[in-house]
Amino acid sequence: MIEKDSKNIMEENTNDSENTNGEQPVLTNRQGHPVYDNQNSRTVGDRGPTTLENYRARSRIESRQPGCMKSFFVSTILVLTFCVGAFAQTNETSPCPTISVTGPAGIPSPDEAITFTLSLSQKAEKFNPKYSWTISGGEIIEGQGTQFIKVLAPIFFKGESLRATVELVNLPKECGTVTASETAFMTICHSHRQVDEFSIPASQIDKAKLENLAVELENNPLAVAYIFERFERKTSQNAVNRKIQEITDYLIKEKKIEKDRFVISTAAFDKNLTQYFIVPPGATPPEIEDYN
Repeated sequence: MIEKDSKNIMEENTNDSENTNGEQPVLTNRQGHPVYDNQNSRTVGDRGPTTLENYRARSRIESRQPGCMKSFFVSTILVLTFCVGAFAQTNETSPCPTISVTGPAGIPSPDEAITFTLSLSQKAEKFNPKYSWTISGGEIIEGQGTQFIKVLAPIFFKGESLRATVELVNLPKECGTVTASETAFMTICHSHRQVDEFSIPASQIDKAKLENLAVELENNPLAVAYIFERFERKTSQNAVNRKIQEITDYLIKEKKIEKDRFVISTAAFDKNLTQYFIVPPGATPPEIEDYN
């Protein structure tokens, strides 16, 4: 939009347009370039302000009204200050804490307690957060609710890794869910393991020992239990059969262990002796020796 400049600003002295000889001089700017139109300026709208590209109008205003340019620069500085402040505010780092979890340096064996450690940024201290750990493939044996936990994986378990995850509780809603996790890779054991050995009369079964064996099977869902029952040589076959049936009924009916998850073998020996073994997939099962 082109609009005529106001008279009190744009009016030229007659000395500017005509010299003493009556000749019309060429109007130039500060750099010596000719100016063909110094009576109009570009504005924003019909009554809007003059745009910054009108350097000729600004130079004339500056020469005639010094205070105007001072106001212009002050306004610009204020606007820039506001913009910089807004920009800094939008790029301010998040007040929510950051966390990470570290696990064992090497590859532990399944029977080794594994330590996982939580690292927090300094921002977490002001929230006084609580820590909730979860573990896949193992059991937390120490440190739940703290920055350090110890985990014990089953001797034989499904999979080759163990994953620990921690979540921070008590954070502001704007932080959302803050979690971190770490995976520890495990060595896989491919040999059988003896878990118990004891001696009781041939007419009895030890339910507490059998319950522990059932727990071993639950913790190792792919493993098979081998039960060796050695009897004194004078033990009758009826007594042997009765004990085997009692063991089978207890594991299947009371502990809900499937029949193909355990094997019972018998042999003659100098005394009554019971042995329990856990055999993972791919491992060679133990063999009972008959000393008859």
